[in-house]
Amino acid sequence: MPYKKYMKASACALLLLLCPAATLAEPETILQDAAQNPVLIEAIAQQNRQYEDATSFELMKLDTRWQAETAAMKRPLIEGVLYSPTSQYLKKLADEHQVKDMIYVTDQRGLLVAATTMTYRYIMDDSSLWRQAFLADKNQVLRNAAEDPGYMVLSRGVRDPKTGDVIGVISIITSNAGTPPPTQHAATTETDPPAEWPDS
Repeated sequence: MPYKKYMKASACALLLLLCPAATLAEPETILQDAAQNPVLIEAIAQQNRQYEDATSFELMKLDTRWQAETAAMKRPLIEGVLYSPTSQYLKKLADEHQVKDMIYVTDQRGLLVAATTMTYRYIMDDSSLWRQAFLADKNQVLRNAAEDPGYMVLSRGVRDPKTGDVIGVISIITSNAGTPPPTQHAATTETDPPAEWPDS
């Protein structure tokens, strides 16, 4: 090997040893950082106020509308969520940490506030795990197997910085495969009846 090429290769190898690839943040760390983001907290609080007095029937109509829009050309409800500043923040966070799986946020009624990718449902209360996040200790991350084999759901409550109350939930779906699961992972009305929502 010519001397110059040898020296160049050696220098590159030395740089790799001295500057190893950045380690990716653990899902728990990502959730903790996101849960303290002011934009995300305000988005949850605003949506809580918006749907505070909505009936279970009205929320189910929104969910039905969301599902219909997944196959429609015009999708105002879906695009209002996926292109919101909060969703853009989550996507940037996912890109920074090379997260290939879904990150999403729900309000106190289980309605989607923001997400990094499309979901099949607007109601994303994910059975008992979602409910437990409102009762868990501060900063506690809950784990539960997703409905799709090979995937794990990690969730934690998002708290109002003034009162300390949980106002919503942020979740991340992880997998060993490194690819996002089918979007049908959301809870169903059979497993999560609207009558059991926290403030219904």
